[in-house]
Parts: sequence; structure tokens; C-alpha cells
Amino acid sequence: MKKEIWWETFNCQELCEYGHDNFNEWWDTKMFNWTNYSWALCKYCSEYFDTWWNAEKFNWEQPWILAYNCAEHFDKWWDPEKFKWDNDFKVLAEYCSDNFDKWWDSNKFTWTSSEYLAQFCTDHFDKWWDPEKFRWVWSAYLAVHCSEYFNKWWDADKYDLEGFNLLSKHCSSKFSNSYLKQLLLHKRKEVRKFALGELEGRHHGKGQLVGEI
Repeated sequence: MKKEIWWETFNCQELCEYGHDNFNEWWDTKMFNWTNYSWALCKYCSEYFDTWWNAEKFNWEQPWILAYNCAEHFDKWWDPEKFKWDNDFKVLAEYCSDNFDKWWDSNKFTWTSSEYLAQFCTDHFDKWWDPEKFRWVWSAYLAVHCSEYFNKWWDADKYDLEGFNLLSKHCSSKFSNSYLKQLLLHKRKEVRKFALGELEGRHHGKGQLVGEI
């Protein structure tokens, strides 16, 4: 099949998806629709990255697709000025943790989803950990994935006791049984307090307690 027929019968996405095994037959950087189909090259033709990659023509509106599909080529495509930190930071933590030292920037990283750091960048804990920036609502991720750094992150006042069960499961060796019991009692009091507040607000104090452990 001639290249002209490929281009006449398939759009760029179809070529990438169904013609990737014949990539070198149809590929033409000048004819390819970079604006609309850059993502398709990443998704379906990552094995030919060195052949098609062009930083100037690539559509940087979706840079996360590079991290998701082309992490092994990180050094070739990474550009901190073009990467969309507000929306795509999570894929760096999840798929490019091996290149953590190259992309990490505590001022640009969006800490609202800091659980991604705890889950996927555990080996770099000492580099990213910041108790003031970490969202403690994700405390359970610390217990599950960063128990070996327990002495560095544990804070009884900040830990979200919604993750008590995971704390007791993954970090029980760090506490005495009596201390865990105290935490559980504290959690029960907090639940009762919250439930009473909900009931007072909705039923003026009438009704039954809900959510008690």
C-alpha cells in the first residue's frame, strides 16, 4: 500500500492507532496534523518516539500525555516552562518518579493532591516532605506508604483520624497498645461531637446519633 493511500483513507489518529506497526511507511512530519493529534503519537507510537519527536511542533496543551506514555524518554521531552503544573502535576509523581530530582519543584507542585507524593515518591520522602504544605486530609497515605519515615511525619495533632484503621494496621509497631486505645477513644469523641452537631443543626437536638464507631 502506498503512503498516499494511507493518508487518503485514514486520519492521523487512525494511522497511529491501527498503523503503528507500519509507522515508518506512512510517517511524514510535515503532513502530520500536530495540532490535533500529538497525543495520538504518545499513546500509540511511543516506541517510535525518537523518530517523531519534535518539541516545536508538539501540541503542549496536553503535556501530561508525555509523562503518562513516554516516561522512558523523559530527558528528551521535559520542559518545566511548558509543563502545565496546575493540572498535570500528578502524572509526574505517578509515572516519572524515577526522574524526581529533575522535575521536583516545591513551589510549582500543587499540594492539594500531595497524596501522590506519599504514594508514588516514597523513596524521595526527605526531598519533598513539608509538614506545613502537606494536606493532612491525606494522612492515611503516609501511614500506608511512608511508615518507614514515621518518626519524621507523625504529628498527633495533625493526623486525620479518619485514617485510624490504616494507622493501626501499618504503624502499630510505632505505638504502645495503650496509646492506640487513647487515639481510638479520641476518634470516637470526635465522631460523637460531629454527629451531635449535625443533629442539632438539622433536628434541633432530636434524633439518634449517627456515625459512631
